[in-house]
Amino acid sequence: MGRTVSSCAAVGVVGFGLALASVGCGGGSSGASQATTTPTTAGNTTVPASISLTSPVLAPGRPMPGRFTCDGPDDPPPLRWSGVPPGTAELALLLEDQSAQGESGGPFVHWSLFGIPASATQVPPGAKQGTNDLHQLTYGGPCPPDNDPAHRYVFTLYALRAPLDLPDGAPPPDLRAAIARAASAQGRLTVTYTRGSG
Repeated sequence: MGRTVSSCAAVGVVGFGLALASVGCGGGSSGASQATTTPTTAGNTTVPASISLTSPVLAPGRPMPGRFTCDGPDDPPPLRWSGVPPGTAELALLLEDQSAQGESGGPFVHWSLFGIPASATQVPPGAKQGTNDLHQLTYGGPCPPDNDPAHRYVFTLYALRAPLDLPDGAPPPDLRAAIARAASAQGRLTVTYTRGSG
């Protein structure tokens, strides 16, 4: 069951750094609470991984429950975070499949949000939505091909020094480039999914 998306059929792991938020075709380990510096997908820049990004329903490195995928209602999972640095203007969130390539050449984007207030500790109503690689202005959960090994999905929350001057519906390349210019910190939560695992 679920949608058929040719972009999710890509099986080579994209060597483009870590993902912002990988929902749709892949998963991994969190590492969100570690104050280390790691590469990101946003223009190959590096920012401190000092934000703790968690979920009451997702375990780092474990399969995503089916209700948050195309095999269920396909609802976005609840996320919580802390450790946003002082001076942050706003936040942005990406969900990317590290095991599939999107149309722009980076990891397949399942969800993108920006314009999130710096004071928020969870996804608020009214955040701006970017267009994902499913050509949707919404969350599109994991939906890998039936016979694929488990995909790695990475949620990445970015703290931004300045608001992103982008309209609703901004495509993944524009959002990644804008984040690369403004990111000061990040937090990650990685999960996996294979058809029937949730």
